[in-house]
Amino acid sequence: NGLQFAFLCYSYDLNLDTNKLIADIQEVQGLGADVIIVSMHNGTEYTETISSSQSNFAHTAIDYGADLVIGHHPHVVQRMEEYKGKYIFYSLGNLVFDQDWSWQTQLGAAIKITWENDQAKKIEFKPIKIDDDFQPRFMDSEEGKEVLDRLQVSNYELLL
Repeated sequence: NGLQFAFLCYSYDLNLDTNKLIADIQEVQGLGADVIIVSMHNGTEYTETISSSQSNFAHTAIDYGADLVIGHHPHVVQRMEEYKGKYIFYSLGNLVFDQDWSWQTQLGAAIKITWENDQAKKIEFKPIKIDDDFQPRFMDSEEGKEVLDRLQVSNYELLL
């Protein structure tokens, strides 16, 4: 519908380069991107605690013009944060992975974001459980509550 999306992706490193992030955001802004989504592979594996590296990188992305930050690497679901009217998903957990040795690594979430013009208007949460045969499935409302609690959201839909 005429919107131009830019996806910027960064791999895990103990020192994610915020100067490169800022330059990349400014470059895609100059190319006419209406919505900028940053993906960061960052954080401490197997912990729900947000690291300072995750927070600093995500906040810098938003500060310089990103509209959404989606993180991955910890293998567990971590909380969502609203920052300056934009959203950060620090870790959506696992989707398809063979880490069946713990309950937390068998959980994940998918998100569906509806955009109107260049603004996110609705976020839908789809909690996921990886079953014994490593197949992901959407969880029912009772099962999915734990994933929503980890994200720190109260229901399956957030209207913005």
